[in-house]
Amino acid sequence: MRRISILILFTLVSFTPLFSQGVYIGSANSDPETSAILELESDAKGILIPRMTTAQMQAISTPAEGLMVFNTDSAKLSYYNGARWLNGDGSSATMEVGDLYQGGVIFEVDGTGLHGKIASIADVGTAIPWGCEGTAITSGNGAESTTDGSANTSAIMADCGEAGSAAELCDSYSVVDGGDTYDDWYLPAEDEMLTLYSERVAVGGFNGGDYYWTSTEDSNNKASMVDFNNGNTRSEPKDDTDSWFGSRDHNARPVRAF
Repeated sequence: MRRISILILFTLVSFTPLFSQGVYIGSANSDPETSAILELESDAKGILIPRMTTAQMQAISTPAEGLMVFNTDSAKLSYYNGARWLNGDGSSATMEVGDLYQGGVIFEVDGTGLHGKIASIADVGTAIPWGCEGTAITSGNGAESTTDGSANTSAIMADCGEAGSAAELCDSYSVVDGGDTYDDWYLPAEDEMLTLYSERVAVGGFNGGDYYWTSTEDSNNKASMVDFNNGNTRSEPKDDTDSWFGSRDHNARPVRAF
C-alpha cells in the first residue's frame, strides 16, 4: 500500500510542470500554444461537449460563468454569461417573460424555453366595440374557445370582420422588427387575456382601470372581457365601448405565437 502511494505521489509531482504549461493532444507531437491550457489538433475529428435539451440546460444548478453546452432543442451552442444562457451569436438561448421579441413583449413561454406568445407593446384600440352585435359566430368551431384566440379571431373575421372592431383591429395589426414583418396577430381568448393580466407589469402599457376584450364569444349579443382592475371576467354587450358611464374604456391588445 505504501509503495502504491509513493508511486502516485511521484507521478503527480512529475507531471505537475507539464500541466501547468499546457497540454497538447494530437498527431504532431508538438508543444501546446503558450497561451492555451489545452490544445487539440486533428484533421479528422472534433471536440464533443455535453448535449442536452433546454430544460436540462436550465436545470443545471448554479452554472459557472462561461459554461458551455450544445442545446439540442435549438441545435445551437449555448453558454452561460453569469446571468442567463446565450447562444454563440449573443442572442438569448431561452426566452423569458418580459423580453422584447419579434415585434412585441413575451408574456408566455412553453417548457422548451424557445416558444410561447407575444403581446404588442401597446393597445390597438381604446373605447372600441367587440362588434358583430346580433351575429352568432359559426365559422369553423365558432368563437367560444377560452384558449385558442387565433381560431376565434379567424372565425370572427370570416363571419363578420366589422371595421374598427376588436378582432378586426388585432387581425390587421402588423409590425416590422429587425427587417422582418410580423402580421399574424389575433385577439386573445379569455384564458390568454387572463395570462396577460397576470403578466401585465412585465408586458406593460395596460390601463389598469379599463376592460380588455377577448375573442371568446358568450352569445350572439355578448362577449367576454377581462377587468384589468382586478382580473375578473365579465360578459358585456358586443356593441359596448365603455362601462361605468364612460369612465372605463373597452380596449384591445393583439397577441401572436412564436
